[in-house]
Amino acid sequence: MSIRTSRPKNSLIFVHYSVNYYDREVRLEDENKTIGIVLCKDKSESVVEFTLPENNEQIFASKYQTVLPSKEELKLLINENKSQR
Repeated sequence: MSIRTSRPKNSLIFVHYSVNYYDREVRLEDENKTIGIVLCKDKSESVVEFTLPENNEQIFASKYQTVLPSKEELKLLINENKSQR
């Protein structure tokens, strides 16, 4: 996980690079592929994106959670957290 201030496009590039690195160099053979989730909020927009390793088109959710939240649900969450500050 990385928490940083940047533009949504830059964050997506950074997370995609990190997901690919982690999947090639750190992930163990018996682990599912790495998933990157970008949550960005600025004054005018909320961005939610998922990124997967290269050549991967499927997401396997954790054993403890069977469904990932939708992009819309995550946008609502970051908008609610912003308004509570």
